[in-house]
This record gives sequence, C-alpha cells and structure tokens, in this order.
Amino acid sequence: MTHPELKILPWNGYKAAISLTFDDGDPTQLETAVPALSKRGLRGTFFLIANRLKNLEEWKKAAQAGQEIGNHTLDHKHGWALSPAESIEQIAASRQKLEELLGVSTPTFAYPFTEITPALRQTAEKHHFLSRGGYGSVYMPSQNQPDWHYLASQVAFSHTSSGILKGWTDQNIYNHTWSIPQFHAFTGSQAGWQPLSPVKFEDFLDDLVEKQNQIWIGTLGEVGAYWQAQDLLEKTQGNLENGSVIWNWKKPLLMPARTTLKIQLHGAKKVYQKNRLLEPAENGIYTIAFDDEELKVS
Repeated sequence: MTHPELKILPWNGYKAAISLTFDDGDPTQLETAVPALSKRGLRGTFFLIANRLKNLEEWKKAAQAGQEIGNHTLDHKHGWALSPAESIEQIAASRQKLEELLGVSTPTFAYPFTEITPALRQTAEKHHFLSRGGYGSVYMPSQNQPDWHYLASQVAFSHTSSGILKGWTDQNIYNHTWSIPQFHAFTGSQAGWQPLSPVKFEDFLDDLVEKQNQIWIGTLGEVGAYWQAQDLLEKTQGNLENGSVIWNWKKPLLMPARTTLKIQLHGAKKVYQKNRLLEPAENGIYTIAFDDEELKVS
C-alpha cells in the first residue's frame, strides 16, 4: 500500500495554547482564582508548597473538580541554599506528601524563585515529566524543542494591567505558540507575593474565553503531554506489515495518562488502535490515544 501521510495538529488543533499557573497556594487563590476559573469552565495548574499547605479540604475539592496540582517543594527554599541531598528531599518528599494529602497525581514541578541548580534539575527530571521555570523565550513554537525542565513563563505583577495580560494572549495567538502566565496572590492576601487585583484577573479570563475558539486553554500537564507525545510520534517511523502501516512507540514513564492527539491521515482507508476501528470527525481529523502505543492504517 502507499505509505499514508501522518500529520499531527499542534496545540490540539488550535492556533495556540496557554496554561495558567499559580504559585505558593496562597489562600486568595481559593477565594479568587479557583472560583473564577470554575465559573468559566477553565482549569489551571496550582503549584503547592507541601509544608505550608493550608485549607486542605478546599484544595482537595479544587483538585477533585479538575484543577491540576503541581509540586513547588516542601518549604520553598532558595535553590542555591540547598545541598544535593536537601534538593532531593525538597522535591521527592514534597511530591509524595502532596499526593498523599490530596489524593491526586502531581506530574509537574515549578522551581521556587525560578532558581535552578544541577541537583534540583536532576531531581525534577527523576520525579516529574516537566518543570516550569521563569526566564527564556515565553512564546514557544511547536516546531522547536523546549527545555522540558525549565519552561519559560510570564510573571503577572501587582502593577500588571489587564490590557497587558490580554496582550499576552493576542501575541500568543499571533505567534501560534504556547505561553505560561504565572500568578501568585490576589488582593486581600496577608503575606502573598505580588497580589493582583481580582478585577484585572477576571477581565483577563473573560477576554481569554472570548478567544477560546483560537487558543487551547489547557493545564501545564495537558499541553506539555500533548507536545511531548506529538514530538515522540513525529520521530516514529511507520513500518509496513501485512499490507498495513503500523506505528509503535513507548509512552514515557512519567507522562500523565489519557493523553490524546489529533491527527490527519491522507491516503488512509481504515485506522485502528488496539483493534478498535477509529472514525474521523466531520473535518477528517482522528483523535488517537497515546496510551495505546500503536497506530495501524490499512
């Protein structure tokens, strides 16, 4: 048979992608960010500090409702102040504690103060499939390989206007890229860093919702898993076997489950995964399960 052309749609079929991240677990995130996201059917990634976790039951509810929980170490210490052994404990013990307390997986990590050291990076790579940092190119194109363990982010400060926040979205869509805004506390916080006005935040979210037909609003784990899966499958060669072309791959151990990819297959008559016949959507796009580790085209 003719070898079909397999094309994976970047960003889940959207022009761009955005992941909203929140650091430190400040109580105002439960008062402002979580309700604002839930009201609009959106999900974010909340990086919690295991030894400073307050309002445990509320965070459990947020996690059970679909908000993604990430690891932000045990105590939020400066990376340069940690020994290699302390670096391991800060990440590994924190992930274990957060997962035991909240009953959910924590696949992603964020460096406190965006500070990276060799020991922190090595430990993050061992316990998480991606890590968010701070500095670097904040608009990441799908054709380039990012640093999966120091993804760049955009920090929202107290003085950041809603116009600037909206501009981040517009620039992201224009560039066809992935961006990762980083929020901390909100107005009313007792000790949180750079509290942002809830009015600005909700104005930003409303603008984002208006543009959601152009931009994929996914958690850090979702978008990162999609891109990693896309990259892996694009590097996989299909083999001709008994009149069919079969792609086989191995899902990375730390990658979250249930990742799907949207693909186009030109020249394909029948498409299978694990002997299940797949039907394309009206636009001819197939949704495949990356967990299946196989794609067969006849």
